[in-house]
Amino acid sequence: MALGATISKVTDIHPQSYIGGFQFNNGRSYRIFYQTKAGVMNAVATDNWGDSWYGGDGQAVSNQAIVPTPIASCIYTDKNGAASRTFYIGKDYKVRCFGVGSSAGWAGGDRAVSDFTVAQFSKIGALSFIDGQNQGHLRVYVQGPDSRIQELCWDGNGGNLTLGHKFPAPLQGTSLAFYNKAPKGTGPSFRGYYQNWDKTLLEIIYESDGKSWRGGPSINGGKAVDPGTHISACVSSTGAEAQYWSSHSGNVTQIFERFFDKTWHTSQEGHPILPCCSPNNPRFLATCHVPDNTTQTRIRIFFVGVNGGLHEARRENDHWGWGGQNGGQYTWQKV
Repeated sequence: MALGATISKVTDIHPQSYIGGFQFNNGRSYRIFYQTKAGVMNAVATDNWGDSWYGGDGQAVSNQAIVPTPIASCIYTDKNGAASRTFYIGKDYKVRCFGVGSSAGWAGGDRAVSDFTVAQFSKIGALSFIDGQNQGHLRVYVQGPDSRIQELCWDGNGGNLTLGHKFPAPLQGTSLAFYNKAPKGTGPSFRGYYQNWDKTLLEIIYESDGKSWRGGPSINGGKAVDPGTHISACVSSTGAEAQYWSSHSGNVTQIFERFFDKTWHTSQEGHPILPCCSPNNPRFLATCHVPDNTTQTRIRIFFVGVNGGLHEARRENDHWGWGGQNGGQYTWQKV
């Protein structure tokens, strides 16, 4: 199993830290969020495809989070400009946001953005979309004290998140992964992924056709997986979709991949891939992008490795590898 490239700017990371973040500039720039051993949320960044990183140990963004806190990030550009929003759970079990960019919707740092109290076992998911009037919208997903998944909404109104759709109760403490697959300005097309009460992994679907949310298929053939498995999902600008989930086996935590880009590049039920996570931490972040002048979706996964450090691995040309803009001298392995 491959350890992946170490991000050396991060030497202080909580052994149970979640990983959040996003990419922009077609994969050149990344902002990755994690927690230190003291519970402070930090950020590490790159603007040259990961050839070098900055921030990390000295780049604190919040000391208001539970330990460990789930983290979910999204990025968008609307009529007010570019913006990023990173959501997490505060010490009062309400959603907080670290915002950068556009002045509309909580930019300028760290603040509480919801009056809704989440369950102590809640994870968090988030997505953004742009409507036909070039207005940005945000959706955040958490579990309430009744175990049901609660959607929280921001629609450019300048206030806090408001209550949206309420889903049936899945497994308590399920991972929550969401994205919007619709092109900018064409209306929402959401996909959500979580672990059901019977431990299977389910997809839920929302289209802007007046039918609201509806159930989709199991993403791993209806097989039960470890309770508490972590799920991360992403979609690229060309519509390629990828879902990942963790599985503990023996002394390692392995990641499974399900990847569709015009055709299935993996089994529809998923299969194990290279990155080897810490046996004590199944949490990771998957991101994807399409480099300039290409149509190929590339994926990066950020995770806590078996040595306790922050690592990244990448998928290009149906191979997994790690290190440098194009893999450099490092090993690549066929999927």
